[in-house]
Amino acid sequence: MRNFVQPGHAVTVPAPRNVVSGEGVLIDRLFGVAGTDAASGGDLVLHCEGVYDLPKSTSQAFTLGSRVYWDPTADQCTTTSESNFLVGVCVEAAGSATPELRVRLSGVLN
Repeated sequence: MRNFVQPGHAVTVPAPRNVVSGEGVLIDRLFGVAGTDAASGGDLVLHCEGVYDLPKSTSQAFTLGSRVYWDPTADQCTTTSESNFLVGVCVEAAGSATPELRVRLSGVLN
């Protein structure tokens, strides 16, 4: 197929800011996990699918299968949909005191 570019599990984009490998990054409606460190404007490998441990609000608990939203202000996962972006589903329950959450990224935002 002549118009096929790549599977799209990871894409290379300009970094919106200085980014450290493993950080969640939201660019407009594109969310992923940084696969590399990148300086602002440099090439950033952004993984848009897969299962990742990401920071979460320590005031919230997540149940298996619950929707996970990204809070771009706090740079962390949240259960709050308002003003945040759906990034995937929880694949391992996490209590409120837990600082990280295991998330299966959906690859597409609503």
